[in-house]
Amino acid sequence: SVTAQTPEPQGPTIAQAEEQVRTLRAALKDRSTARPETWGALMMSEMMLLNARAQKAAGGAPVDPASLQEEQRKIRERVFAEWKAAWPDDATPYLAEMQGTVPPEKMDDAVLGLLPRFPDDPRLLGRATQILSRREQAKAATDLVEAALERHPERSELYGVALSLYRTLDNEARQRELAAAWIDRMPGDADALSVY
Repeated sequence: SVTAQTPEPQGPTIAQAEEQVRTLRAALKDRSTARPETWGALMMSEMMLLNARAQKAAGGAPVDPASLQEEQRKIRERVFAEWKAAWPDDATPYLAEMQGTVPPEKMDDAVLGLLPRFPDDPRLLGRATQILSRREQAKAATDLVEAALERHPERSELYGVALSLYRTLDNEARQRELAAAWIDRMPGDADALSVY
């Protein structure tokens, strides 16, 4: 006799999705080891959990796409709000949030608009200096990087941003000065050693 088989559910089970969310949230508790990408993974995991719960609640019937999309929007807003609150001195959640909300033709100006709030954020400075270089505003780009280095000579990431900018501008003399200053200040830093 042939028995009807129940189709396997698509995607993770609710229990698996809940465990994934718990694991990611635990990883985000320690700011010193947390990675920005983990916030994106958390958002995706919460959306997968939402989808699994919606499919279960629908009992095999189609899930209402409009209500699912609205719930996904709420998750996105909530996770971005949590990320911003947890990392108040970091431009990364703002940059990530812009990806889905700012039209491409306005993205450069939106990125530059974050500079007054996060003048020393390495990721933002890297993006801003690229934009300013493309706009042939090299002086503005170098002023930003030099000011950040002056305020925070202890931040290794800023040297990397500055070297990248001066490489783009073909300023070998300043590249050598920065590499020497970086290795003098942080002789054991792997990134500094790699450019020296």
